[in-house]
Amino acid sequence: MARCTECGTLFDIDDARDDYNAEFNGELDYDEDFVGTKCGNCAISQSASEINVGAAIDMMNGEIEYDADHVEKYL
Repeated sequence: MARCTECGTLFDIDDARDDYNAEFNGELDYDEDFVGTKCGNCAISQSASEINVGAAIDMMNGEIEYDADHVEKYL
């Protein structure tokens, strides 16, 4: 068992890896980003937040369709 560096809960790394990789359909890899340092929930939350911030920046740069609500929420 490992202890999450974010929320402090004990977690099984294999379960966290499976949950994370399933959430992102293999597009992101738990082992490449977190190497057993965060539980699945915290790892998923962090990556989803980073993806949303990136999308908001792309909207501001005109690279994808602008959504004012999304930009306001994430920037």
